[in-house]
Amino acid sequence: MTTLCCLLMEVTMSMKEGKVIGRASFQLRHLLHPSLSHPIINSPSSTPQGRRHVRACVFSGQQLSYFLSLVSALVAWLVENFLLHHDMPVVKKIYNACKDSFTPKGPISTEDLEKVRAILDELKPANVGLEQEAQSSQKWKTSANGNNGKKGRNGSQQYPPPITYLHIYECESFSMGIFCMPPSSIIPLHNHPGMTVLSKLLYGSLHVRSYDWLDLPEPADPTQARPASLVRDCEMAAPCGTTVLYPTRGGNIHCFKAIAPCAIFDILTPPYSVEKGRHCTYFRKSARRDLPDGIDQLEDINPTEVVWLEEIQPPDNFVVLRGQYKGPVVKKA
Repeated sequence: MTTLCCLLMEVTMSMKEGKVIGRASFQLRHLLHPSLSHPIINSPSSTPQGRRHVRACVFSGQQLSYFLSLVSALVAWLVENFLLHHDMPVVKKIYNACKDSFTPKGPISTEDLEKVRAILDELKPANVGLEQEAQSSQKWKTSANGNNGKKGRNGSQQYPPPITYLHIYECESFSMGIFCMPPSSIIPLHNHPGMTVLSKLLYGSLHVRSYDWLDLPEPADPTQARPASLVRDCEMAAPCGTTVLYPTRGGNIHCFKAIAPCAIFDILTPPYSVEKGRHCTYFRKSARRDLPDGIDQLEDINPTEVVWLEEIQPPDNFVVLRGQYKGPVVKKA
């Protein structure tokens, strides 16, 4: 790759003087494709001694302008996609992709979102300074360790262990951070209003339950219970792919319970903002069991998976501590 870039720059410098040096043009042509034949670049001829030479060829103004722009664009693309990113930390690649793909209103397009998702799939604990934690998680056994957290008087799990949040970056378009969850810790059922969320389980395992609101008129009183449909109720274990939830689908309302020590790398676009109406609201299942009016008009809804969710205050036993992020620092460019 370095050889190709050097040859391209040599060709570019030669073309600025109106011609291409034979050696560079010949090597470039055969490096790109051994059988490539271009009408602008003269074909090499053989000498009696068996050596191949390439005559310098003079370009017309139009040919020079076209080919020079082509070579310059190729050099820029190679530098951007290979040389600059060769030793770049994965978390920095994720940051750059987010910066190019997200706006204060969310993802620019589905394609841009998938670009971020593809890079996030590559993320490993060692890329964010959590290699030791990941190794410890692999050795953890449920039967040997039991539950964590403080017990109530009757021995129930009254106070789940606190969760640690590692802040990485935030701007008006997106935020990046990691939730480190000890066994038995819980992130209660909560929503992400108008937000797209990418989550990558870095290590460990957890149980996730998620819902989406039914596409029905909202109640006049926001404190009233509202019908939602179950999207996911399963266990997840690393390594696994990145999950994505959207403003109105994919399980926008979800909760987690750690089975083994685990860590979740989260990207929110746009991030929470009380000023802009994107505040985090917590929910619990209501005692209601009836089906809402109009459900028969909705497609792909299983009545047995419909629940009523009601808004609650953040649980007193839900504790998140601020931890120190030890991975590569992401700075605003």
